[in-house]
Amino acid sequence: MTIDKEFENSFKAKIGADVKQYRAFMKQYASLTSEDYTNAYNISQNALVLADRWIDIQAEATKENVAELRTTKTDFGKWAYQHYSQLHKVFEHSRVVWNNGEKFHRELDLMDKRRKTHE
Repeated sequence: MTIDKEFENSFKAKIGADVKQYRAFMKQYASLTSEDYTNAYNISQNALVLADRWIDIQAEATKENVAELRTTKTDFGKWAYQHYSQLHKVFEHSRVVWNNGEKFHRELDLMDKRRKTHE
């Protein structure tokens, strides 16, 4: 019985740490601009890793006792899935920002090379 209680507490602690990590990451994402396309690549990679973690958390909801979190397994699973979904959207958006930035800078470099050869 004591082992079960320790396991529940560790699950609650893990979720708390995951929520803090999610919030810190979303603050980092909120500061992303299209000019910072190199950072967008890192954000997209981190979003994908965190999305994978949140889909695992959703799956854990069916195995864990979430009553200590004052919710049902269904509601907890939906909540975790919303985090996963948001992170997946961040991944997609960050990849677009990175890709567009890369294309823009390649075109600038090409225009600069052409200009130099015509001088």
